[in-house]
Parts: sequence; C-alpha cells; structure tokens
Amino acid sequence: MKQQPGNDITSQDIDSPRKQAHRLASFFRYALICIKITAIAVVLFVVYANLEISRQAEGKLFASVQEVPPHTVGIVLGTSWASRSGTQNRFFAYRIQATAALYRAGKIDYVLASGDNQFLSYNEPRRMRQELIDLGVAPQHIYLDYAGFSTLDSMYRARNVFQLDSVLVISQDFQNERAVFLGEAAGLDVLGFNARSVDGYGGVMVRVREYFARAKAYLDVHILRTQPRFLGDPLTIPGTLYSQ
Repeated sequence: MKQQPGNDITSQDIDSPRKQAHRLASFFRYALICIKITAIAVVLFVVYANLEISRQAEGKLFASVQEVPPHTVGIVLGTSWASRSGTQNRFFAYRIQATAALYRAGKIDYVLASGDNQFLSYNEPRRMRQELIDLGVAPQHIYLDYAGFSTLDSMYRARNVFQLDSVLVISQDFQNERAVFLGEAAGLDVLGFNARSVDGYGGVMVRVREYFARAKAYLDVHILRTQPRFLGDPLTIPGTLYSQ
C-alpha cells in the first residue's frame, strides 16, 4: 500500500518540539544566572561605594559650632524649601539655621549658597539668601551659585568657578560625606558641618536614596569622569558680588 506524500513522520520530527523546549529552558536558566550575577555585582558595588565614601570622610565632619575650625567660606547645599505636603522642609530649615549659627560664631566669613535654579518659579539660592538674611547674615557676605544642580555641580563649581581652595560644606551628615568625597575629587580641601538630622519617614527615605547617590558619585568620579553641567567665568569670594 502506497503512503500518501507528506505523511512520513520521523523520530527527528517528534523530538524537535522537545529539543526546542529544552533549548528555551536552557536559555532562561542562563539568563537567570546572568541576572543574579549582575544583581550581586550591583549590590556589592553599592556597598563598596558607600563604605569608601564614609571612610574618606572620617575625621572631617563636625557637629559642634565650637569645635569646627574657622573657614573663610561656608557652602550650604540647596534643597527644596517646602515638602510635598506644602510644609517647610526641615532639611532646608536646619541647613539654614546651621549656616547662620556658624556665621554668628565667626566660624565662616562668607556664605556660598549653592542650589537649583532651573525654573523661574523655583530658585533655591535666592530663597536661601533671604532666609539667611532673616537670621542675621549680612547680605554683602552671601554669594549665590545658581547652577548647583547637584552635589557634584556645587563642589566642582566651588573649586573651578569660585576659585576656592578650601571650604566648609554645610548639610546633613549623609550628604556631607558625599560632598567631602566629591570636593576632594575636584581639588578642594573640604570639611563638613553637620546640620541637624531629620527623623521619621522622610529622613529614612532620603537616607535610602543616599545609598544609590553614593554609588553614582563613585561612578561619576572614577569611571564616567562627569563634569558640572555649567561652569563659566571665574568669580572670587570676596570679590564681585554674585548674590543678586
């Protein structure tokens, strides 16, 4: 009896779907292994970057106005002055209060307020200036950096635009450690003054984000060689008043 054309079924045809399924399963196992290895590598890198940045800042942060060495310039790092709920941002308020206390105690002669000014309706440096004046800092002793879009921008611009050799950075402790790391990479001698910390949910979330911010800072310095978004003509403190 003749077989009808096209009806031959071989063992190879029967095994083909099984082989395809096996290959697909092998691919997914391999992909999963790669994902796990990548995840472990990322976690290890984040941990290493955090430990290294903390190590580099050891002995360079102060929490007492009486103990901090005097500096010509203190740079206060910007942040939003209001929280998402519309209430005053305590990170902002505590930094301003710390800066004013250092100025009144004669620990800094001039203030460089460095923050974000990307939009007409949002101007961190100008808001910092007004708050500092309200707390007794002389307007002629306040300079504004309108292009401090990040900690890296603020520290690199302090060195390359405002021509500073040393600076006292004023922020919360977690950001100060990163600022010391970035400032030294920019060629600055940096010490930090720790403003009062913020407790509660908001403070915890900021510290969680800081883990990844430090990993990015380490990448920026050692791998990407990231530069500030804007530089510009050199300015000196004291010198041309750049606070209007």
